[in-house]
This record gives sequence, C-alpha cells and structure tokens, in this order.
Amino acid sequence: MLGAFAFGALGTQDGEAAHASGVESLLLYLESLARPAGGYAWADEPDPSVTVTYAAIACYRLLGKEPPRKAGLAKFIRAAYPMAETRRKDRPLHRFDYEQMRSLIWIGESIEEFRAPASEWIKPSYFTKTYEMGENPVLQQETGAILSRRLLQLPP
Repeated sequence: MLGAFAFGALGTQDGEAAHASGVESLLLYLESLARPAGGYAWADEPDPSVTVTYAAIACYRLLGKEPPRKAGLAKFIRAAYPMAETRRKDRPLHRFDYEQMRSLIWIGESIEEFRAPASEWIKPSYFTKTYEMGENPVLQQETGAILSRRLLQLPP
C-alpha cells in the first residue's frame, strides 16, 4: 500500500489512481483509530491519547486533508495531558505540552491558555535521582518546552 502511495505520483493514469487509492486507504486507517472520546488511539487501545492524536493529525496534514470532527478533537486535546496536574508541575513532560499545542494549531485552534504556564519554563526541569543519577532532565522533554515556547512566540 505505501509503495503504491509513494510511487503513485509518477504522472500516469495508473499512477494517479494508485496514489488516490493509497490516500483513501490511509484515511480509512486513520479513521479506524478515531475514538468516541474525540481523539485517536492505537487499534488495540480503547482510549485515545495525546500522542496518537498528534500523529493522526500530522498524517492528515501530510496527506493535504483536514481531520474530521475538529470540535471534538479540540476538546479532547485540551484535556488530554496524560499526567496528574501535580506531576505536570513537579516533573513536567513538556513533549505532551508541545503535542497538545501543535495539534491545536494544526486544527485552527488558539493555544493562548498555554502562554502563562509556558512563560514559567525558563530553566531545565528538575529530574529525580531515582531515575537519573545526575538529576539531568530528559532532553526530549526539554526540547518540548523550547518548541512550545516557540509556538507561543516566547523567547527560548
């Protein structure tokens, strides 16, 4: 299927048909991952997650399509942070903040409610010795903070 999609843009009628068929197959697959709660989940998961939703919306964008049910998506994304609020402040996982913000922007929603918390992210997060002897934060999470601040047009 992916081969037909990738090589379908060769300019022939057969190539164009294969391309269209590949896009339709991918869209059907994405919709099979949609969940009633508003987001997307892996096929074997009943509950949606922010990361799978972020990836699904990115796929729609790459295919030049708009994801359906944007109001439900926005509602889910805003509430989808996978950690308790205390954990979000004590040991943040900014990758999820970034996925929420980027997803909202992609579906045409405001991310202004993230401005106040993101404006406080001015140094690396604390990371406990239990998981990292040097208490060094996870680079992927810290990159999420920088990318999030960029989306909000805050200095890095």
